[in-house]
Amino acid sequence: MSPLDEGFRQRTQQVFELWMTTYELALRRGQTSGVVRLSIDPRAAAFSLVAEIEGVLSLSRNSQDPRVLRHGLQNLRRQLEAMRSTPTPTAEERPMVDRPKMPAADPHTTARFKAALPDDARIIIRPMFGHTAAFINGNMFAGTFGADVFVRLDERGRAELLTIAGATPFAPMKGRVMAEYVRLPRSAEASVTSSWLARSFTWASTLPRKGERKSPRTRAPRSGARRK
Repeated sequence: MSPLDEGFRQRTQQVFELWMTTYELALRRGQTSGVVRLSIDPRAAAFSLVAEIEGVLSLSRNSQDPRVLRHGLQNLRRQLEAMRSTPTPTAEERPMVDRPKMPAADPHTTARFKAALPDDARIIIRPMFGHTAAFINGNMFAGTFGADVFVRLDERGRAELLTIAGATPFAPMKGRVMAEYVRLPRSAEASVTSSWLARSFTWASTLPRKGERKSPRTRAPRSGARRK
């Protein structure tokens, strides 16, 4: 419409100029306060932001798809974050040092754990992410995690163990609880640790061998089916 109406074009241009000037001033204030990188050209960045916002709005209106708008806003947010003097990384970009760290293996806990295991030739001890775990028929039934010892129990055993002060559901990461596993209290005596390890082993030994498939069911012939 603007090519046909010079007055409309000029008014639209004034709106865009005001819009870009507002962004430009905000970016310059950010540079003065140290929030925005000095290498940024405020005028060029303001032009880019306005053009991107207009493009996103136009595409979303044309497609009638809210995902287009969300995607465009996400890209716009990344562009703004990149202008920071110290950009805020996304979860994917965050360095590993900033992510939750796995505790180092504790030699004393490892030795205590191995000494408390039942004396059974079927038990296989394997390293797990730098820690120690015990298996029966391919199923992990207990292990260490830093200074902690955890065991795998049936529902009744878990309920009983969790009544003891210091016992908690085992979660190697915050909010990542492993089903059927409980962390023993760190204050547990050797005899208590041995007792729970034995109980865990007894129950886990009844579980199907890891990787073992159930035998397929035999289908009953449908009524009316021909017999050979």
